[in-house]
Amino acid sequence: MLQNKKISKFANGAALLTDVHTDVHSVAFYILFKVGSNSESTEISGISHFVEHMLFKGTTKRNAKEIAEACERIGASINAYTSREVTVYHGKVLKEHFYTLMEVFADMCRDSLFSNEEMERERNVIKEELKEYADDPSSIVAEELEAICYKGTSAGMKVGGTIESVDGIDREAMLSFYKQHYISSQMIIGISGNFDEKKAIENVSKLFCDNTSCSTEQLHSIKKNAISSPELYVAPQFHGGTSSIVKDVEQVHVGLALPAVSYSCDNYYTQKIANIILGGGMSSRLFHSIRERLGLAYAVYSSIHSYARYGYLTINSVTSPENTKRLIEQSVFEMKKMMEDVTKEEIEKGKNRILSSIIISSESSSARAAHMVTEYAMFQGIIEIEEVIAKVKDISVDEIKAEISTLVNSISTGYALSVVGNVSSLEGKLLDII
Repeated sequence: MLQNKKISKFANGAALLTDVHTDVHSVAFYILFKVGSNSESTEISGISHFVEHMLFKGTTKRNAKEIAEACERIGASINAYTSREVTVYHGKVLKEHFYTLMEVFADMCRDSLFSNEEMERERNVIKEELKEYADDPSSIVAEELEAICYKGTSAGMKVGGTIESVDGIDREAMLSFYKQHYISSQMIIGISGNFDEKKAIENVSKLFCDNTSCSTEQLHSIKKNAISSPELYVAPQFHGGTSSIVKDVEQVHVGLALPAVSYSCDNYYTQKIANIILGGGMSSRLFHSIRERLGLAYAVYSSIHSYARYGYLTINSVTSPENTKRLIEQSVFEMKKMMEDVTKEEIEKGKNRILSSIIISSESSSARAAHMVTEYAMFQGIIEIEEVIAKVKDISVDEIKAEISTLVNSISTGYALSVVGNVSSLEGKLLDII
């Protein structure tokens, strides 16, 4: 499926990935900068997220309202997100309005004002956002798990920072960070949908690359190999530990974390299948045991959080204080039991879930553009979907069992446990649960 995909490398270091498919009426446009919260120090924690917000707050050509109106006037949807490793700006629009959307994004990314007035207003908006997360027990559990797992590193800090760190970021620090990271060599643009490829390349050159020359070639599939930009894609050490936070709610929110695969690992999909069997759906072992058989919780699930060079698996649930100990014990029991009696039928189900997800997402222009820029940022290439499908189909029962064994054995070497809510009765007992 790479036959329609091309890469244009510009003299200033920027990369453009194009994916033309004329069976749709829209275009998805993604701009990725290779910077995220893992690039930050404690003193400026949250600055990547702050910069992301500020790019919507005005340029020399448009104020914040005019940016929104320029996009909504043409029916475009726009958004952005900051993760641990990248910051991405994206939009989708009907094909006849695509170049208008591209110009607005170029204006935002290259000519934002970072005015003191807008900065102070947006600082308050971000602080309200952080307070909202602090009111949500599930968000607290997620943040606490990362703080435990990657203590002392940027991977353990909150993506949005803290109230104190956000308050401490001034305009000088923000401009310095922006000028250091929002540069052509750190920028990857992805376009997927119905558009004129030649015109798109010309407009990217004009709007993002100061009309610098570029070379365009067919995009070839690669195998996962050495991570590009190793200084950005760090591999922090996983640590175990526990956290208990009392919050005035009826239930206890529980999160258990174990070290897991990174996105660049050869066994990435093998462990993803193991995770689906454990807690990836209504037919998973955790759901059947904890909800359907024992009635301990309304929802229970497991997830793998994979980054370029590290990852972790979480089991999450919410239950009553009196059921918390039993829920955690049962979760660990189900993991250990998987190692002994996982079936071929479960593995086939897991494979089919992954294959369906891959193929269905490939039908979305937005998903295709996001996939292109993310993989190119990590590997300087794209892994062909047919290769992924073949790899998933080829995974054996023994390989799945080996991954389950690795996860189970990691419980004894170090796990992270976070409980938030009505936990006063659990104080001092967390280490004795598992």
